Amino acid sequence: MVAVRHAGEDLTSWLEYCTADLRETLERVWLRVQAYDLKAPEKLVLRPRQEQRLQLLRDHGSVSPAEL
Repeated sequence: MVAVRHAGEDLTSWLEYCTADLRETLERVWLRVQAYDLKAPEKLVLRPRQEQRLQLLRDHGSVSPAEL
């Protein structure tokens, strides 16, 4: 955040950095979800909040960050 102060309180660079990282993480998660084989002997273990998020996506198709 020091860099933001030096850039005159412009958050653009910081937001671009954060959203790029978020996108990369979501893409990796999406690939894992798509590759998961329901017939596999090992069970996919999710935390309750993860299950809630997936249920929201399943029920609505897409959600906004505020809905999450």
